[in-house]
Formats: sequence, structure tokens, C-alpha cells
Amino acid sequence: MRWTGLGGCVLAIAGCGGLGTHEPLTTPTAVDAGSAPNERRQNDAAPPAVVLDAGGDVATADGGPGPAGDGGIGAADAGLPFCPALNAPDAGLQIATGGWSPPTPVPFPCDPLPNALFFPRPAGDVAGAFARCASFADPHVTALAVSSDGTRAALVAIDGVARVVDLASRTVVGVLAPPRASVGLAAFSPAGDTIVTLAPGERAVTLWRTDSFTPIWTTTLPGQLYQADFGGGATFSPDGTTILLSPGAGVYLLDSATGSIRTSISPSGAVLSVAYGWNGQRIALLTAPVTGMCDYVPHGGSVAILDPTTLAQIATATTWPLEGDEAPDPGVMLVASAADLIVTSGTEDNPGVARAFRISDGTPLPDPPLTFSALTINYPLPLALTPDGTAEVQAQNGALQLVRLADGTVAASTAVDAPTALAVSADGSTIVAGSGGVSLLGVWRPATGPLVSICTADARSEDRAQPALSADGTTMAVDWGTEIRLRRRTDGAILSTMSHGGDQVWSVQLSPDGRYLVGGFYHSTTSSGSFPQVLFRTSDGVQIADLGVEASALSGTWAGFAFGSDGARLDAALVGPAKSTVVMQLDLETGAWTTRASAPDHSWLVGLSGDCPLLNEGGTTLVRACGGCQPRPLASETSSGLVSDDSTMYLGLQSGGETPSTMLWSIGPQPEVLRTYPARAGDAGWDLAEVPLAISTHGERVITGGAELAPCGTGRFTSRVHDVATDTLIDELPPNVTSSSADLNVLAFGPVIWCAR
Repeated sequence: MRWTGLGGCVLAIAGCGGLGTHEPLTTPTAVDAGSAPNERRQNDAAPPAVVLDAGGDVATADGGPGPAGDGGIGAADAGLPFCPALNAPDAGLQIATGGWSPPTPVPFPCDPLPNALFFPRPAGDVAGAFARCASFADPHVTALAVSSDGTRAALVAIDGVARVVDLASRTVVGVLAPPRASVGLAAFSPAGDTIVTLAPGERAVTLWRTDSFTPIWTTTLPGQLYQADFGGGATFSPDGTTILLSPGAGVYLLDSATGSIRTSISPSGAVLSVAYGWNGQRIALLTAPVTGMCDYVPHGGSVAILDPTTLAQIATATTWPLEGDEAPDPGVMLVASAADLIVTSGTEDNPGVARAFRISDGTPLPDPPLTFSALTINYPLPLALTPDGTAEVQAQNGALQLVRLADGTVAASTAVDAPTALAVSADGSTIVAGSGGVSLLGVWRPATGPLVSICTADARSEDRAQPALSADGTTMAVDWGTEIRLRRRTDGAILSTMSHGGDQVWSVQLSPDGRYLVGGFYHSTTSSGSFPQVLFRTSDGVQIADLGVEASALSGTWAGFAFGSDGARLDAALVGPAKSTVVMQLDLETGAWTTRASAPDHSWLVGLSGDCPLLNEGGTTLVRACGGCQPRPLASETSSGLVSDDSTMYLGLQSGGETPSTMLWSIGPQPEVLRTYPARAGDAGWDLAEVPLAISTHGERVITGGAELAPCGTGRFTSRVHDVATDTLIDELPPNVTSSSADLNVLAFGPVIWCAR
């Protein structure tokens, strides 16, 4: 039997009057397996209809009180028994038996490039309890580097991995992936025998051999981990003895033989770009203050000229003074590596005009016949100068062009599909450009012909929904633009795909056993758009229930879904026009709905305690509401949180007090706080809260994260893995664990997977 949700009203909340005009919600309908798709019949075992009374609260169709009784959520008598009692922890809950798969053999072809990549288990000298074990990301290019002779390119992708490509054979010959760091920039040495990578978040610098792609040394730069960065740079000096680096805050000169820091400076604001010029005799530095009313980004700025040995400032070439919190836009700086030349965007009165300066002393030169569009300045397009400073390389309007600085004429041009990064070889012969999909990596040698596609990939249109892991950690649901892909995590195989008429995936919620999935989508045909919610069976990707449209509060809004641990039921909360909440349960085998509980005020579904819904009432109280049993408050002053799979623990954000913390509560007749995780005191200068990220099956381990309390905060802070019994810190990981296996041995940071070692 194939069935379809709650009929006309709940199937399309915005388009029916059930919650807006207090008409009854219709009962579930079903489609016989042998009938045509549109031939529906009423379910023989339909539950009573549900209506909202005049005050917006829930009652049964005959006018009696809802299952929560007249007292409503939060009216529990402390003397009443805990009803129903929790069962013993389910010993049958599956856990991850091992996260590590055989590593992807290298070399491998890049046309197309696989979007499943597996990493070797790190050696024993690597610190930490976890390390990156797999990536299922769309390998969209964020940065590129090309060797001096133009034979190899380093493709840095959004998953923080640098793939070294042999351009002639279109083959990935090396994978540069520090076990616990995410690469953002790379550069080849002048001799081509080493590559340096910079992981801006972890501030980790690694030098790699290009014959074996093994690390020579790793250095950690001082400073705040995961500090917001807006560019930075990584490049070798022309003689190869020094490496110039910036992760977006601070500038460093490293000895290339040892990795030791020779000298450094800490300019104010964000470091947008830093590069050698004039054959290594000078360094050009573009910085800008980070300002804004709510979205802190660089504005204005200046170009400074530095001594290449001491980093002492020699001159200031140009500035763009701040006019306010959000003006002007940051400047643009291009540096000729082998010439005495810097090209920048223009003055605050005329930012589109190009200006030129000597990098030797900052002296102005005649303005070159180039222009910078508003798009170039606001969202910098790939731009570069040729090493000899005779031409600008620009990529816009569907073309990659060489424009002469002498007269502004186009010396050469080739078609290109909106690259997001480009790089020019030191000899000027080779230009590499990259983005994603069929244009992942292309090579242009102007002297020999048009751009040639080297690497391609299966790209997604956008990345909005966070992937979700099953409880046993063996399957993973991944947003892929307009479809959801269920992948076997151990080898990357696509098990099924789920979509909704070409709508953009918005959210993904996988049942613990991986058999069902609630997908949220964005439907953009109307002026304001709508958000369909659909239930799928993952074994074959078939849509088995239309859950309606997440709409405005006037028509009702979904306020949480929770799958039962037995995999047979789905609880769903629906907020009505008077902010009252109805909790309904769907039998995933029969398609029958039953009404379970109601709550006054604005409440949402947090999870389940055994078979009982856990509701957050008004953003302040966690309540267990179970059928005819008296609702019972379990945690106070909690604004959000997570429930362990065995229903015995709640990890919640404490909303009271000046500095919110996270508390671990027991769930039972006598709820109590077992552990408190206050805001981390070590991050001086930041006003932080400690927030809940994950909890293991029986609450043995929890993960918390740091969050800036400012409404427009820009800081990013580590995820902390805690052992509950000993109250010790197990590991510190990148920010924002987005999903996990039930035992917390497999963790997802978006589409990148980390595993317990």
C-alpha cells in the first residue's frame, strides 16, 4: 500500500483552512497498490479528526479536551508517578563498529573527479582522538596553484583537501590532506620539488614533497583558531628559501627548510591579500577593517609595501578611508611578481578606475587603461597580473582574457565558464582556472590555443541542507542541490536518490535506522516561495507521504519531527494560528495518524522520551507529554537541546543567566543536572556561550561548541568532546559538528567525515 499523509488540509497547510479557520483536519488517505496513482480511498482505521477550538487549543472532534488534559503542558503535579515509566536502555541500538575504510588509491583520474574520497588512518604520532576519514563534498574549487613550469596544478576544494593534478595526463597524482586540518591555500616551490599548504582555520602550515606527497614539517601559527578570515596568502620567495603566509589575520615569514617562523607582524583588520613583487625585493599587503551593522565584512582598507626580510613597512601605496560601517567596499590589489608594479582599484570617488604604483617605493604611475566593475569590487572576480607586469588576466562575461596594460587592448581571449579561482605560472606560459562541475579545472596556454578542460566533477547547484548520518554511522543522506542522495558511508556508493519536482533541498532528517527520511524543499514558483515537507522511504527513494507546506504562522507551521527508536513511527508537531501546538504520530507501516498531545503557547518538538514527545514550551521548559499521562517538566530555563537515543539524557542550552551554558539533565521521575558545561574561559576577548551539539546513545559522551553571544558575531570556535563519567575533555575538533552516529564515533562536519581513531 502507498499512502499520502493527512489529506487535503495538512498536506498543504497554506492552502486549506483547517488551522486558519478552525475546520477539521481530514483523516489519512491511502492509495491501493493496485490502483492508479490518483484513485484514493479512505483509510478504514482512520483516527478521530482534530480541530482547534476558538482559543487555538486542540480538542478532539467531539469537543472533548485534548490528550494533555485541561492543565496543559507544564501543569504537572510533582507527586504523580512518572507515566509511563522509561524502559531499560535498548541494547539493540546499533552503533558504529568502525569508521575507517580503505583509503582511495592514488593516482586516479580527474575527468570526472570522484566525489567520494577516503583517507588513511593517521600514524600514532598524530595527536587527537579523531581524524578526517572521508569526504563526500562537491569538490568545488576555492583556490588554485600552478607549478613554475605549468605542468602541475594544486586544486584546493571546499572540503579542505588539495588535489595535485598532472595536467598532461589529467590525473590526480597527490592528495594533500592533513589529518586534522582543512587546507585553504597552496603554493608550489620555485623548483617544484615541494608544495606548501595553509589551513587557515587551524593555522597549520605543512610542507610536502612532490615525489611522494609526504609531509616534511608542520608548523602551527600563533593566534585564535578558526578566527574569521577573508583571504590571506601563501607563496614562496623567488629563491625558495622563505615562505610568505597569512591565514587572514597576521603575516608570517617561515624558513622553508625547517618551518620555523623568522618574523611576523599583526596588522589591524583582515589580511585580504599578501604577495611578493619585484622578484622578491618587496611584499605588497592589502588589509581592511572588518565593520558592518550586522554582517561584519571588510570595508575600505589600504595597500602597504613591506621589506621582504623584516616585514617593516616601507611605504603606503594607497588607502580607501572608511566612510561608515558599511562603506566603501574593500579595494582590489594585483601584484606583478617579477616587475616593479602594483595595480589597484581607484579612489573612493571613482573606485572603478585602475591605478598603478611602483612596489619599490609606492610612487604612483600613470593609470593603466583598465576598469574595475562594481561586481569586481564587491565580489572579486578572478584577476591577476602576468609575472612581467605587461598584462592583466581577467575572467568575466564568459571569457578569460589577457588585457595589455599599455593600451587596454585584448591580446588573447578564450571562452570560460565563470571560474572562482585562477593562477598563473611563474614563467607566464600557463594559466589555470577552476570552479565546479564540467569547469572544475581548465588550462589555458595563450601561445598555443584555447582553454582545455582537464578535470570535471558531478556538481550540485547549491549547498543549503546539512547531511545526516544514521545511528549506526553506515549511511549518510547528502543534499545534492535538487536531490537527496543516500550514500553508504563505508565506500561512497549511492544507494538511492530522493527529489521533489526539481525543488531545492532545504533540510534533511534521517531516521535512526536509516529507513526513512523527511526532506524539506524550497519551491520558488510563488513570489515568497514555499517549503514542502516530504517523507521518503530510503530503500528505493519512493515518496510515501506528503507532509504539506511549512508556511506562515497564520496557516500553521511544522515545529519539529522525531522518529521513534523502533523505526516504525514518526512524531510531528504543528503550531497553529494561536501558537498552540498539536503533536501527532504517524505509523510508518500503515499510514495511520493519531493525535498525541497539545501544548499552549509556542512550543516545539525536541525529541522523544521512550514513546513520549518531549516539547520545549515557550523556549524555557522541556516537558514530557504522553497521552493521558500528566505532562511533566524535565528541565527548566532551556531554550534548545538534544535527547539521547535511549531517552534517558537531555543536553540542553541553559537560557537563564548572563552567560548561557550547556547542562546535561537526566530524564526520569526525579530529573537532575548531571554535568554543567560553562562558557569556555580561555577565549579571552570573546563573549561566548557553550551550546549543545551532540549526545551519545546513553549519554556517555557529549559534544558542545562555542558560540558568540553578539547578534552579529563572526567568531568560530572548536567543538569539544567530553567524557561524562570523568568530566574530562576527550578532544577539540573543528566548529559545528552537524551530525553524528549514535555512539559519537563517526562525526559529520557538513559532507566531511571524521572518525574515532
